[in-house]
Amino acid sequence: FFNATATTAIYPLSLHAALPIFAQHDTSRAVQMYERAIELQQVKKLTPQSVAIRIEMGRLYFLNEDYKNAARIFSVVLEAFDDPKILTAPQRKVLLPKPHALYSLIADSFLKDGQLDKAAAMFRKADSFKSNAPRLDFHLAKIALQKTAYKDARKLLDSYLDSKSTAGGDG
Repeated sequence: FFNATATTAIYPLSLHAALPIFAQHDTSRAVQMYERAIELQQVKKLTPQSVAIRIEMGRLYFLNEDYKNAARIFSVVLEAFDDPKILTAPQRKVLLPKPHALYSLIADSFLKDGQLDKAAAMFRKADSFKSNAPRLDFHLAKIALQKTAYKDARKLLDSYLDSKSTAGGDG
């Protein structure tokens, strides 16, 4: 994910300092470092650096199964992605080297936090970068099931199964 030359201007040193901790699988401590980095910035408005930190925080919250905080942090990230005053196109490109992967993670965070409409929107957004209709049907079926829209869930799941795709994975 990190390319030192391309990301130096966006990723602050505090972010790079947390990498060894993350590599040791101490995600709780890495999240604490990121939270502290945000506090130290003492800036109310979003910057490319604070967005970069929040992306990593969202990932770590997700890994720690803290879906509420992951969804909360990713909501702020999405706000920044939608505002050209916060992120320029080149900055967005650095922060989104694999847009499908990040939007899928954001979608899963919303799904696991019960924000089903936001999850559906993010799964569709992820699909716009790497289209796979059966995979999208699979994810939307999970959402329909949680909404107790059983007929919709069945239709989407049938479509997924008819495709003989394994893109939905195990979950």
